[in-house]
Amino acid sequence: MLEEKATPFKKKLFKSKETNNLFCNLPSLISLIIPDTLEEKKDKIYLGANRYTRNFIVTVYPNEIFLGWLDDLFSIGNINISILSETAYNGDIIRELTKKVTTLQSEYIIYENRGDIYHLPELETMIKDYEEMRRLIQTQNDKLFYVTILIALHCKNEKELNDKTEILESEFSKKTAQLRQLSFRQLDGFKSIIPLNNLKVFGYEKNLTSSGFSALFPISAPDLSHTRGVYLGSNLFTGSPVYLNSFIGPPMLNNQHISIFGIPGSRKISCY
Repeated sequence: MLEEKATPFKKKLFKSKETNNLFCNLPSLISLIIPDTLEEKKDKIYLGANRYTRNFIVTVYPNEIFLGWLDDLFSIGNINISILSETAYNGDIIRELTKKVTTLQSEYIIYENRGDIYHLPELETMIKDYEEMRRLIQTQNDKLFYVTILIALHCKNEKELNDKTEILESEFSKKTAQLRQLSFRQLDGFKSIIPLNNLKVFGYEKNLTSSGFSALFPISAPDLSHTRGVYLGSNLFTGSPVYLNSFIGPPMLNNQHISIFGIPGSRKISCY
């Protein structure tokens, strides 16, 4: 009697399992990026046969950020750059900037009354910069972002990993910037770099305005030019010549329309 009662239940369970497997066996995002193994060490992570990775975080940024300032790093090879950002609330930023301007103005008056003029030019520049930033944010012409940049090197062995680490640190020294290895926090860095938008390393956020934040987008490397045609000018960032061939046809050029943008007096009509 027990076997007769259990048989229908088993058949029903078997049918339900077949139906679920049709959709449950599809690959997920995690299954596509998960490594074969993961062994965290002091300054690197072992991800399986001939797979080592080392994670870094940018701690010091250049004084002036220009478009494509991170593009040179891709020449190292097998490198990932992850940029995580958070928009700052304008009300809090304006209050902080007002407080900072008031403090600097007080310092300026104190040094001026003492007759100490050595620090006055520096304070004047700082007051002007903070007031200009506050004005732009108040008029909705600029925004402030909290930005964290993480970098991961991937290599086949430890020697190659150490060699590429020296090259990476040298490249940042040329840019008057600095990065730090996430010692004893390699796993947190690895979780932050994978494309899940889940930051695990805190305390390294830097303030960037809209112009500085836009310079982090990797849009300066491609040369928007045809191989031959009418010479239009030079690429502002790479210096390479820019040609337009209006007869090249699709898929390179679906139509012969062209748009020219520039400030007044930049000879847009001459280009046309």
